[in-house]
Amino acid sequence: MKNTSGTFLLGVGAQKCGTSWLHHYLSRSPGFDGGMTKEYHVWDALDLPLMRGQRAAPNPDGHNRDCLQALRRRMQTEDGAYFGYFRALCRDGATLTADITPAYAGLGRARLAQIKAGIEATGLTCKAIFLIRDPVERDKSAVRFNLARGNHREGIPPGVTGFCAALAAYSRSDHARLRSTYGPTLRNLRAVFGPEQLYIGVFEALFTAPSISALSEFLGVPPRPDLAATRINQTMGPQVDCPRLEREMRDRYSAVYEDCAKLVPETRRYWPAASST
Repeated sequence: MKNTSGTFLLGVGAQKCGTSWLHHYLSRSPGFDGGMTKEYHVWDALDLPLMRGQRAAPNPDGHNRDCLQALRRRMQTEDGAYFGYFRALCRDGATLTADITPAYAGLGRARLAQIKAGIEATGLTCKAIFLIRDPVERDKSAVRFNLARGNHREGIPPGVTGFCAALAAYSRSDHARLRSTYGPTLRNLRAVFGPEQLYIGVFEALFTAPSISALSEFLGVPPRPDLAATRINQTMGPQVDCPRLEREMRDRYSAVYEDCAKLVPETRRYWPAASST
């Protein structure tokens, strides 16, 4: 076996659960080099029909002048390119690198195992992180975020601008199912990664000193509790409640709450619907 000389972190989600803050936190940690971006969108583009729009295409003349798109296309089409890229970052002096793409939450067990094996074959240690949030609150945050930027490509029908109407549509969409159904992702991750290789974080506790300490220990970086107050990519738009709809959503997400209450007992403390299961 090759000697390890760095750690690769696979961030598998979830959207609107603190992944941008996590990347910001890492970027201020010594020894971290995440490369060109936070989200590489390689495996979701290949495996998930909902994410096919992330497949990178070359320019008609055969040259892609966008460096990130060119890199993404190479990773999506050339065997070993993904693993070699992150290996090279660590050869240049970094001890920690990462691909934090929230849509990876939809990846199957076989793909996760392939990623882990491919990373480890380069000599890097492979770890995974999954951040989760009360699914109703996660959906609400996603809707507020997408309405604020006029995004109607992720479950909000064109022309819908009212928050409750948008939330009603989004919460029944494939996008919401991909991002808020945590149970399968948790089981797949636990089947592939050992306890010391996997970190499950609860958004509602993420910015506390104990959570930051535990996260930093897992990542092998010095704790920075001063960054707890920093908010990155924060959801904009007014806070709106839709009580009847939210009750319906909690009923619909009952299996998610039950899964998380069993698999991540900490959620019972922070998610009222989980505490009652």
